[in-house]
This record gives sequence, C-alpha cells and structure tokens, in this order.
Amino acid sequence: MRTDVVPVEPLRRRFEELRDERGVRLADVARALDWTKQGRHGLDADSGRVSRYLGLTAAYEGSGKRREPPKRCYRQTVTYATAARLAEALNLDPRDIGL
Repeated sequence: MRTDVVPVEPLRRRFEELRDERGVRLADVARALDWTKQGRHGLDADSGRVSRYLGLTAAYEGSGKRREPPKRCYRQTVTYATAARLAEALNLDPRDIGL
C-alpha cells in the first residue's frame, strides 16, 4: 500500500463544484465512503469527518499543555489511499489529481 501524501485542494474543488452544481452534500460523500458515526437514533453519515478531510473545517491539535489552547489546523494533504477513496466518492478520475 502506498503511503504518499496528496494535496487535498483538487478534491475540495471537486466537492465545491458538485455542491454548487448538483446539490451534493457532505453527508452524501460520507455515505459513499461508508464513513459513519453513532448518532442519537443509530448510525449517521459522518459529514464532519469529510469536511475535515477536505480541509473545509479546522481540525484541532492539542498542544499537550493545559494552559495553551488547541491549534486550529486545516488539512492540506491526505494519504494516497484516502485520496483515491475520496476521488471515487466524488466521481473524479484519480488521474486528474495525479494518482
């Protein structure tokens, strides 16, 4: 399995195109990836995870010290394997993003 990292920007742009043109939601992508989380009434699509992986929402990294607030970080890269799965979920040819 490859461990290279791939820029997330082409994936983010593709999601934004699909959202604007076809009304695709983060939850739709999460379902295509089978990314779920436990909700009140069972499993829900984990749209927050998709948002963080596409760099649309900040992920927080702890500083390890109680007095320092966590740092907000927007994802810039994903692993090759995650990029390939996201590309498939976004109906994007992996070659278009250099895979």
